Amino acid sequence: MANAQFFVSAKVGDGYSAPFGLVTNTGNEDLPVSRIKALESLLAYFGKDKESALRPSALSFADVRPKTKAYATLQKGCSAGVVDCGQTNFNPFGNISQADFLDWFFKLKYSNSTKPLETRYPSTKKESTRHWLEAKRLNLISSEAFTHKSAEEFLYRHSVSEANLGLPYNSALSLKEADINADHYHNLTEIDTLMQGLRTILSEVEGSEPLSSDQQKFVQKAMRELGQFEDLKASLVAEPYILKERSDFDSQITQLIRHFGLQEVLYRFSYDYSANPAYRKHNLTTGVKKMHAKLLMPGEILDYWKQISDKNLWDFKYGWVIADGGEKWAFGGGICGSATVVFIPAWKAGLEVLERRNHSLFYSDLYPKAEIGLDATVYRPKPNLRMRNSLNSPVLFNVNDDTQKQVITIEVIGNPTYKSTTFEGPLFSKGNVVKWVRHLEGFDGNVVTDTLESRYNAIY
Repeated sequence: MANAQFFVSAKVGDGYSAPFGLVTNTGNEDLPVSRIKALESLLAYFGKDKESALRPSALSFADVRPKTKAYATLQKGCSAGVVDCGQTNFNPFGNISQADFLDWFFKLKYSNSTKPLETRYPSTKKESTRHWLEAKRLNLISSEAFTHKSAEEFLYRHSVSEANLGLPYNSALSLKEADINADHYHNLTEIDTLMQGLRTILSEVEGSEPLSSDQQKFVQKAMRELGQFEDLKASLVAEPYILKERSDFDSQITQLIRHFGLQEVLYRFSYDYSANPAYRKHNLTTGVKKMHAKLLMPGEILDYWKQISDKNLWDFKYGWVIADGGEKWAFGGGICGSATVVFIPAWKAGLEVLERRNHSLFYSDLYPKAEIGLDATVYRPKPNLRMRNSLNSPVLFNVNDDTQKQVITIEVIGNPTYKSTTFEGPLFSKGNVVKWVRHLEGFDGNVVTDTLESRYNAIY
């Protein structure tokens, strides 16, 4: 059977592995797992936690004290045939390697079997290689680094596989049908991908007729889940998930969210303008607020200068403008600040840059210091800021100006086209060059990477 994979993240992080003693949180998810913690968790996962019949004297671990929790765990590991009882050192608090984790995992999984991996991989002589091949066949390995997060996802993926005929892990398969709800799935792109994945898996299983009773049960379960996803998508289109989470949108934004079935905030950016001079406060906030309720359909282009000048350009005031490598008093000083506040969340939400220029001078007291390299300048007739909505969903701009705190916030709302968006930056190089790298990972596993470069005459 072909392994149809759609590379959607497992629904981990909700404490899935906590019952096995492997507690994963934001503080440790990227940290390695200790050897003793891995052994303890695997014994609990497979239910091999009966007291060992071995006497403490039968063990000879010089680096583990008797009558401790670690010592008791090692006794159980020895009894289960995972740990060599005759070794002298175990290094309990050292980091476990992926190879050792796989070794222990499959020894526990096949403790009552007759070496099925030797039968599946007869030409592979090395046991560790067989373990790795089996883990890859079942799509259990999510990361090269073995961390709390990847260990939790490994156990989750295996549980999903076992609950579905032992098929290779696929995120279209669920561990429990009750998991198919809006709290777990509210990305319409993801739901479409999962439904296509289920259809592919069903066609593969049904193609192996005659079906066994287990396969028939699986087909019935998968058909129910496909129907649940279809119903879930319909309910989300009718009442977007974001409206269940938040009630602070004005009536215009709420109406647009509901009409276009928009589910999530793709990116949110806030700028504290309290330190700005009065003219710049006015021009910056006036420009950004002209983006409120702006809707871009897929493929549509945002022409920022046209957006802010279409109705009434005289909403703006005179102020200092960075131009020709210096500064001058001119109409609209500070409009560039509004373009920057709009550009940052739009770019980080995944929109395509068609035209954008950074300032010749970067002032850290006027622009977000942490976002250096992501400023945008506009002025008549050039330069301009132009971006295309290259996502597969309409995007909506929601602007909130907290005049008391003097913080303006802009949100880009839509349906995520990408599984994840990650950024590297600011990256500095000679000549006041600042780069940002954007990685857009699709639900098909493909990653689109692009680079944004800014060159300044000076940075202050």
